Amino acid sequence: MSKLVDKLSDVSKTTVPAMGFRKAEAEEKKLSLLVLANVTGSNEDEVREVAALGVSAVVIDAEGLSEGALNRMVKKCSGLVTGLLVDKGRTPAELKASVSEIDFIILETGAPVSLYGNKELEKAGRVVKLDMETEASRLRSVNGLQPSVDAVLIEVAASSLKLEDIMSCRRIADHTGQPVIAAVNKPLSGEELMSLREAGIRGLLLPVETSVSDMKALIDAIGALPKPAKKQEKERGSVSLLPHLASSTAKKDEEVEPEDDD
Repeated sequence: MSKLVDKLSDVSKTTVPAMGFRKAEAEEKKLSLLVLANVTGSNEDEVREVAALGVSAVVIDAEGLSEGALNRMVKKCSGLVTGLLVDKGRTPAELKASVSEIDFIILETGAPVSLYGNKELEKAGRVVKLDMETEASRLRSVNGLQPSVDAVLIEVAASSLKLEDIMSCRRIADHTGQPVIAAVNKPLSGEELMSLREAGIRGLLLPVETSVSDMKALIDAIGALPKPAKKQEKERGSVSLLPHLASSTAKKDEEVEPEDDD
């Protein structure tokens, strides 16, 4: 089972401690947004620095990498939750040597079926990269794919986060019913992080040029966010009920006194 998929499932859960018991320190520091670092081209020291920050996963972009370079990059990430962003021109054979080290793969919708359904990758989590403007019917079809999709990735690439971006994130999360990871290209403020989280985003994929100090600042900012608000169920009193005609009629019949027979 994919470790990333487990983390995505767990990130939105709110645990309530039993009365009289205090939550463990590790649980208290659990982030409400996962952070994924793109380490394509990084050396071993750089990968080690990223790992020390406590990122949830690292991602390698396979585009432009030869089979040998890809395998070397995967080995540098040994011991980490590692994902592979697979370009649509890649063949299953080119991934064969890296399969055992890969926790999840990210595929474009143009990827060949021979890669998406490859049996050697069946234990890896499957993340499908979607366009922000993908129509609703195609978004809903994600749930019917076999093998099943575990999450979706979208690119929120803008100089400033806009309301329409948040609306698109919410639409994709609602229609696919899957955890959504957003690839971002800029530092985010606390307000922007809150807006993305409330719009259904469960993880952030950072660009390859992100410095270690910027990653740490982001992780600290996410850790400082208020806890997600619990969704309140509608109170019974606020729900309008339709009249029960049969009951009303029966009640009226009971109130009618029988006539005396002369």
